[in-house]
Amino acid sequence: MATTKQTKQQNKQNKRKKPTRKQLVKKLDTIVSLIVRKRDKKCVICGSTERLTNGHLFSRIAYSTRWDLQNCNTQCWSCNFRHEFDPYLYQEWYKNTFGSVSYHELHRRFAQARKFSDIELGALLLEMEIILGNLP
Repeated sequence: MATTKQTKQQNKQNKRKKPTRKQLVKKLDTIVSLIVRKRDKKCVICGSTERLTNGHLFSRIAYSTRWDLQNCNTQCWSCNFRHEFDPYLYQEWYKNTFGSVSYHELHRRFAQARKFSDIELGALLLEMEIILGNLP
């Protein structure tokens, strides 16, 4: 027969731990990066297929567009790094590809502060998992 201490430990192990906010954000970053690299397959700026990353047109510091698939595009490491200091090429590529209206709408969303609850982050993660599963 298990002791009370052993039973409590087993109950703790059997309970499914709710992911922390930090874990949800990390999982979202990872899955969005996978979606974008699988979707684009090459750097949208130079066409390279080496050292691909998820490049954010507008900084990922803003949660309002951090996981927005319109804000995320595949860039090689070099183009992504260059974008930090000279965003012109990436901005022009985006405007030429999706239009100025789309660019300004994305910027408007970026500029709006957005806070996500843990429940909203979890729902967004599930949505992104479905998108990833539906990609060829």
